[in-house]
Amino acid sequence: VLLTSSAMAVSVIRLKKYNVLVQDLYSIENLARVDTLCLDKTGTITEGFMEVKKIIPLKKESEKDIKEILASYVNALSDPSPTFKAVESFVSDIKYKDAFLETLSFSSVRKYSAVKFESGVYFLGSPENLYKGKIKSLSSYQEDYRVLLLAKGDSLKNIKDIKPIALILIQDKIKENADVTLNYFKEQGIDIKIISGDNPVTVSKIASRAGISDIRSVDMSQVSDEEIPDIIESFNILGRVKPDQKKKIVIALKNKGHFVGMTGDGVNDALALKKSDVGFALGSGSEVAKDASDIVILDNNISSICKAILYGRTIFKSIRKFIIYQLTVNVCALILSIIGVLLGISTPITIIQMLWLNMIMDTFAGLAFSYEPPLKEYLNEKPKTKDEVILNKYMFNQIIVNGTYCAIICLLFLKLPIIRHFIRNSEGDKFLYTAYFALFIFMGICNSFASRTHRLNNFAHILQNKVFLIINAFIFFAQIYIIYYGGNLFRTYGLTFKELLFCLILSLTVFPIDYLRKYILKKRNIKIGV
Repeated sequence: VLLTSSAMAVSVIRLKKYNVLVQDLYSIENLARVDTLCLDKTGTITEGFMEVKKIIPLKKESEKDIKEILASYVNALSDPSPTFKAVESFVSDIKYKDAFLETLSFSSVRKYSAVKFESGVYFLGSPENLYKGKIKSLSSYQEDYRVLLLAKGDSLKNIKDIKPIALILIQDKIKENADVTLNYFKEQGIDIKIISGDNPVTVSKIASRAGISDIRSVDMSQVSDEEIPDIIESFNILGRVKPDQKKKIVIALKNKGHFVGMTGDGVNDALALKKSDVGFALGSGSEVAKDASDIVILDNNISSICKAILYGRTIFKSIRKFIIYQLTVNVCALILSIIGVLLGISTPITIIQMLWLNMIMDTFAGLAFSYEPPLKEYLNEKPKTKDEVILNKYMFNQIIVNGTYCAIICLLFLKLPIIRHFIRNSEGDKFLYTAYFALFIFMGICNSFASRTHRLNNFAHILQNKVFLIINAFIFFAQIYIIYYGGNLFRTYGLTFKELLFCLILSLTVFPIDYLRKYILKKRNIKIGV
C-alpha cells in the first residue's frame, strides 16, 4: 500500500511538469491497462478553434447579404460552442440589420437553431437534419469541412418548407504531432475510436489527415441503442454521435471486456468520462467535464496522454519490482525458519532486528522503488490485460532462485565450521550472530538492485533513480552504525574490519548468481522482465 501510494504521489508531481493534472490518484495505475481510447475529435485531434473558410451561396443572395443575415443571427443567439463562435468571429465586423422576435436555441438532438425576424425565420445547422432535398456538391465539401446550412422558412417549428440560402464551410486545424501520437497508439495495440457529432464523412477525412489509414466509419444517428453493443467493435470512426450515445458507447466497450479511456471537454461528455475506466478532460473544457474526469490535460495536447500512460506503466512495473524484492527476502526467511529449526538454529534474528528488517523492506524499499524512472521502452509494450496476474513467471523465477540462494548462504554461514576461520568464535556465538545479521541486511540491499532491472547489468539506469541510491546508502551506513552501537537492544557487537568485509563480499555473490540466472533465461529465449 505504501509503495502504491508513494509511487502514485511521485508520478502526480512528475506529470504536472508535462501539463497533466491527476485528480484521481489510482487512475494512474489504471493507465497501464487501457486498450481502447475514445477520442473526441474537436480539441483532441483538432485544435478546437473553428474558422469559417468560405461561404457558398445557393440562391440569389450575395455573400454580403448572407453575412448581414449571419450578423443578425449571432446577435440574437448566445451559444458558446466552437462552431457558433467561428460564425460569430467571421461576421464580427458586420453590423446586424434586423432585430429578432423569437429564438430557438441549438439542440444536439435536432442539430440546428433558429431565429425569427420580421423578414422571416432563419435556420442554421446540419444540412442533413435541416433539409431533406439534394444540395449540389455537399458531399465533396464535407470531406474537408464542417458544413452548416443557412436556410429560410416561415415557422420556428416547421422545417418542411424551408429554402436553402448558403453553405457555411468551417474548418479546424489538425493538432501538431497528432499523427505521431495516433500512430503510437496503433503500434501499442490500443484501439482508437474517434467520436464526433459531425458527419462521418467529415470525421473520416480529418482522421485520415491525422494519420489513421484504416477508416471504418458509421453514422451513429442511424444506430439504435440496442445495436450499439453489436457494432461498436467494428468501427473506429463514429459520426453524428448524440451526447447520450457517448456514455452507451463506453459502457458497451467495457461490457466487451475492454479497459476504456475517454477524452472530452463539454458538459455532454461528463457522463461518458465518469463511466470510462480513465477519463481525460481538456484544460480548455467545461468545469463539469473536468470534475467528471480522472485526469486533466492542461495544455490540450494529445501527446500528453502518452506521458500519462508511460507513468501508469512505470507504476505497474515499480509495484512488480517491489514484490520481487520483498518476496525474495520472505522466501529466504521462510526457508531459514523451517530448515533452521531442523538444523538446531534458534532465533538467529531477534524481534528488534526483525523490526528493523521490516522497516527496510516495507517503508524504505517502498520509497526507493516509487522513484523508478519512466523508460521510453515501456511505451513499446502492449497494454496489460484485465486478467493479467501480478506475479508472472519471470518474477516467480527470480523470487525462488535468489531467495533460495540467499537462504543456502545463510544456513551455510551459521553451520559450516570453515566460517569460524573468518568470524571470531569467542564469548559464545555473539559475533557470529552479529555477522549473520549484517550479512542478511547486505544481501537484502544487493537483492534490491537485482530486483529493479531485468537487464544483465544490475546497475542499468541507476543514476536515473538517485533516491534509490540515497536510501540504500542510508540503510548500509545505518546497518554499520547498528553493528557497532546497537548494543543489547539490537544484540550486536562490533565486528573487525576483516569480519565486516567477509560479510560484504559474501553478500555480493548475489550479483553473479542473478547474472547467471538472467543469462540462462536469455539464452533459452524466455521472456524476461516485469
